[in-house]
Amino acid sequence: MYRQPWLSLVLVLAGLPGTTSWLGAEVAFSLSHAQVTPDAAYNRTDFALPWPHISLQEAKRLHGMPGVLFVDGRSYPEWEKSRIPGALALPAGEFDKRYAMNRAKIRRARIIVIYCHGENCGLADTLAQLLTDKGHRDVAVFWGGFPAWKTAKLPLEGGKPRG
Repeated sequence: MYRQPWLSLVLVLAGLPGTTSWLGAEVAFSLSHAQVTPDAAYNRTDFALPWPHISLQEAKRLHGMPGVLFVDGRSYPEWEKSRIPGALALPAGEFDKRYAMNRAKIRRARIIVIYCHGENCGLADTLAQLLTDKGHRDVAVFWGGFPAWKTAKLPLEGGKPRG
């Protein structure tokens, strides 16, 4: 279903520290700049696993770290209304236009965390594929997405950003 275009993916087997269980195997993803731990509860079989799917806890850990860019795959009006602080609007339906507008910022990111409408939304995986097709290797999908962040009462931004 998905190609695995990135070579920096390292699957660590045998229960090394910092790994989690996924479908019975100990797995961790080492992106080229940092280790990202996938969510052990992620078990959708309709997607391959060419990039990690991370939990709310892992998203919170990564948020605000230098070089980490959060990308919102929801529609632009949804992003304008409310978003994870600092998240870049990259709606899947406007990918080419928005990517071109933000290419430099996206290229500078060491890790790209993509989110959308949550566990039953495939937009984040679609964006992960589009970004890897453009050569970005260090991507992760926050599969709980905006709903999980909002439910946890974590900080949100709303309205158009300044500057």
